Amino acid sequence: MRKYKRLYENTASELKECVVALLESDCGEDLSVYEVDALAEIQLLAMDIVSMQDKIGNIIDNNKDRFVNDNPNNYKLNTN
Repeated sequence: MRKYKRLYENTASELKECVVALLESDCGEDLSVYEVDALAEIQLLAMDIVSMQDKIGNIIDNNKDRFVNDNPNNYKLNTN
C-alpha cells in the first residue's frame, strides 16, 4: 500500500483552486490546448471521484476515530 499522507491534503487544496477558477469563469477564456486537455481530464477525474464516494466515505470512517483520538489540537474532520 502506498503512503498517501499528504497526497489528499495537497490535492484537496489544488482542487479548491480549480473550483474557484470555474466559479469565476465566464466561459469565454482563451485557453491553450494544454489547459483544455487538463480541464477535460479534471472533468473525467471528478466523475471517477464521485463514483467512488462510498469508498472515500469508508476511508474517512476508518480513520475518523484514530484522527480524533490522536489529535492533540482537537482538529475535526470536515465530513460535509
